[in-house]
Amino acid sequence: MFQSEYQILVGQWRRVCEQTIEESEKVAACGAILASFIERKVLLAMRSPNPAIRFYANMVSLEKSVRPYGFRQDDLVKLAIAPAHHVVRKWVDANTFPVRIATPTFANHLMTIP
Repeated sequence: MFQSEYQILVGQWRRVCEQTIEESEKVAACGAILASFIERKVLLAMRSPNPAIRFYANMVSLEKSVRPYGFRQDDLVKLAIAPAHHVVRKWVDANTFPVRIATPTFANHLMTIP
């Protein structure tokens, strides 16, 4: 499901990049499309049993999808995909917390610390 939604997102970006408007207008339009896409993900996540985890998973999936590597370096990448990756990656990085799993070995180690 997510992949087809992403393909629609890229199609919308592609149509914007093909327009004969200024680059700054293309970047702004692509950013607005990304914001709308993320808004829909927020609304869908709110319906799930754990909205925070659902939204986080959506953002991680989106970050992997918008990596600008392996693409031709055309306007689509320069004006839509790379900026989207920057924004989404920044959010994922800011909202990822290191998790320590208390395995028996780890718990035993903690008990031996004076």
